[in-house]
Amino acid sequence: MTEEDKKKLENELKSEQGKLDIPVETIIEQVETFEKGIPNVRIVRACTIDDGIRIIPKKHYNKYFDLFQSALNSERIIKFVPASGAASRMFKKLQSVLTKSKTTHKELEKAANSGDEKNSSVLEFINNLQHFAFYDDLKKQMMDAGLKLDQLKEQGEYKEILRFTLDPVGLGYAGKPKGSIKFHNYPEGSRTAFEEHLIEALNYTKRKDGPAHIHFTISKEHEKLVKSIIDPVVKKY
Repeated sequence: MTEEDKKKLENELKSEQGKLDIPVETIIEQVETFEKGIPNVRIVRACTIDDGIRIIPKKHYNKYFDLFQSALNSERIIKFVPASGAASRMFKKLQSVLTKSKTTHKELEKAANSGDEKNSSVLEFINNLQHFAFYDDLKKQMMDAGLKLDQLKEQGEYKEILRFTLDPVGLGYAGKPKGSIKFHNYPEGSRTAFEEHLIEALNYTKRKDGPAHIHFTISKEHEKLVKSIIDPVVKKY
């Protein structure tokens, strides 16, 4: 943003000053922050009490509880969930290995023993596959395509397992929002991260007889998918 652009924006904001909730200077600072980017935080030490962590004195408990209850009663409490990002970063190492030809257990183990972190991650993923909440879905997707997950795993042939986890031919998790991935197992079934957020919102954003309030930010391209996940869940609770 040039000085001329900055001045123009400043004048426009000042003309709307009476309608703004924050000072014009703060808005300009925020715009400049977006332009320059936020530098990585350098971690100095762990937070401890009185050094990064503040303990609320017991004498103030009722005061803050009443403030929260007042906000809850007037339906001003909302859970905000930024969920526009795809899960590609979560599966980056798996994706990297999938694009290569060497995806057998023997080949991955050889590379992992040589210090290759990506191959080590794939082996860890495969070894713990049965513990993931999406395991049954993955198994069914592969079975529908005439593939036996457990057999391929036993044979040390991992390419199709990775492909059906990441690509649209199967679960397509590499291109879906993180919230759509099944994360937790329960006796009554597995839950996506979206469902877990909705349940959490029920615990602290609703009055006894009122609705829970939650705001998800999602990409336009994922809107249909997210609605197909959230709508049935809302009816459950």
